[in-house]
Amino acid sequence: RDTLHLHFFCVYNGEYDKKKLVRELLAERKLSAQTDKQLTELLKDNQNVDINKLWEESDALLSQWQLEANKNEELRKRIVEQDLSKQTIINNEMLKLNKKLDEISEENSCCICFDHWEAGGDHCLVSLKCGHLFGKKCIRTYLQMADHCPNCREFASATDLRNVSQTTLQARKLPNTADN
Repeated sequence: RDTLHLHFFCVYNGEYDKKKLVRELLAERKLSAQTDKQLTELLKDNQNVDINKLWEESDALLSQWQLEANKNEELRKRIVEQDLSKQTIINNEMLKLNKKLDEISEENSCCICFDHWEAGGDHCLVSLKCGHLFGKKCIRTYLQMADHCPNCREFASATDLRNVSQTTLQARKLPNTADN
């Protein structure tokens, strides 16, 4: 810049020295080339440092991501195992409940016709002296042909029939429920 100012100064003042101007321009170009070279080297150094740092940070982030991905996969596997475990527990409990329901269904059905008792009517729940339970119509029909309980063979007649209410049945089953 100083050389250019000097050049314009020399031209306007009529002191145009071509050799001097060429020397100054060559010196300016040389200085500019050196400055450009120094700037380029500084930029390269800065870029290399930044790129190296970026690579290091990138590698660190990638490693951290891989660790997190592995942790997530482990957690996913645990959740699947727990779900399977829960499902197994649920299935086992369902089997137990179904078995218990079958037992209750058997207990709540007439051992003569295997139908469930009714709350009232011809097939309501009745018992004999021995305590065995039947549908009223079934045991009356049976006792017309036989004189004993179909379960234990204890002597029985139609006059021994007793109506059983829901509360009597629940009171009778309470001790059995506690044993289970």
